[in-house]
Amino acid sequence: IDAIKGRPEDLSSNAARRGNNDLDSWEALVAEAREVWDRTTPTIQVTNAVGAEYDVPRSALFLHGLLRAVVGGPRLIGAREVAVAKQLHDNRYVGIGVRLSGEQGVTVIVDPIYLGPAWEADLKANDRIVGIDGEVVVGRELGEVVDLLRGPLGTHVNLTIERAGRASFDVELVRREVPIATVEGMTRDDDGVWRLRPSEGYGAGDGIGVVRITSVGGSTVAELRQMLRLAQAQECSSIVIDCRSCTLADPHQCQLLADLLLGDTAMGAVVRGEAREELRSRADGMWLDRPIVFVLSPRTSPEVAWVATVVRARQDVRVLGQVAVYRPFLREDVELLDGSLLQGLPVARLRNHANEVTMDGPGQSGPPFMKLALDAVWRESPANGEAAADASAGLGQAFETARALVE
Repeated sequence: IDAIKGRPEDLSSNAARRGNNDLDSWEALVAEAREVWDRTTPTIQVTNAVGAEYDVPRSALFLHGLLRAVVGGPRLIGAREVAVAKQLHDNRYVGIGVRLSGEQGVTVIVDPIYLGPAWEADLKANDRIVGIDGEVVVGRELGEVVDLLRGPLGTHVNLTIERAGRASFDVELVRREVPIATVEGMTRDDDGVWRLRPSEGYGAGDGIGVVRITSVGGSTVAELRQMLRLAQAQECSSIVIDCRSCTLADPHQCQLLADLLLGDTAMGAVVRGEAREELRSRADGMWLDRPIVFVLSPRTSPEVAWVATVVRARQDVRVLGQVAVYRPFLREDVELLDGSLLQGLPVARLRNHANEVTMDGPGQSGPPFMKLALDAVWRESPANGEAAADASAGLGQAFETARALVE
C-alpha cells in the first residue's frame, strides 16, 4: 500500500508473504489498489497475441503481479469468473462440454467431454469453431470465444464448424451440467467402460492397471473409489497412479484422497504458525492388499505430491518422479467485497514428517521448501516406454516397479 501511494518504502515480495495468512490485509490491499489506481491512471493498453488492443485496469495488473510473488501462487479471479470457478470446483460445470485451444485466432476443439452436449452431437477433436450464433469468431482471442460459448443452464447455442475433408456445417447445442472426469483409465470400450490394463504395447499382460488423476476436486475421491472397484473387477494385481498432468488440486480433497489409500495410521500434520494439528487416516481404506506406484512430474501439484509421500508410508507403495522440492499448503478461497475471489490462498502448511526433509530454497523466505524422498527419479525416455504407440507411453519404469512389488 505504501508503494501504491508513492512513498519511499517498496512493497517487496517479502512483505506480500508476511501478509499471506492475514485475510484482512489482503482485503485492504485490494481495496487500496483499486481506489488509488482506478482514480489516477485507471487503465493500461495491452496488445494481445493476435494484435488486438484493449484496455486493462492498472489495479488488476498490479494485483496479478503481486500474487505471482506470493509463496503458493494464489490466483485472483474476477467477479464474472467466480461462478464458473465454483462450478468447476464442485464438478457441476454448465456448458457444451469441450476442451479448447486457441492459436493465432483459430479456436480448435481439443476433445469433446464424454457424454457432454458436444460429444453427443458428434463433434470431434481438431474441429474448428469459426462461428457462434451467426457471429464470426476467427481472429478472436480464446477467452472471448469461451465467453460466447458460456450461458445459463438450458439455453441454446449454434456453432459453425469446419472439419477437414468436408464443407462447414452448423450444429445447435443445449448448455447443461457436464461432469468432467478427474480420474481416468487407459481406454474406454464401446460401452463407455474404462479399461485399466494395457491391451498391447508396453506393460500388456502384466495385470497392472493404470489410473490417471488429471485434477483433484470435489468428485475425485468418489471417482477413484469407483475406479479401484473396477480395477478389482478387472483383476489388476497392482495400480500405477499417473499424476504427471495433475496441476490443480484442492488440499482438503487431497487429505481425503490419502485417507482413501491408507489404513489407520498417522498422515502428517497441518501447521498454522506455531499451532500444529496432527492428521490421522481412518481404518476403512481401499486397495490395502495390493501395490501402488505413483508417478509425478515437475507439473504435479505440490498437494498431490504430498498425497503420494503420505501413502508411501505403506511398504507396498513407491513414488517415482522428477519433483525435487515442493511446498504443499492448505488453502482457502476468499471472496472480496467486489465479488472477486482470491483462489487458493495458502493459510497453513501440510507436513509429512516421515518422508520430508526441510531444505532452504535459494533466495527464498517464508515457509521452507520440502525435499521429496523419491524412490527413483523418473525420466521420459524410450527405455521407459515413451516410444510405445499406446496410452502407456512413458510409464515403463512404473510398470517395472509395480511388477517387482507384486513379485
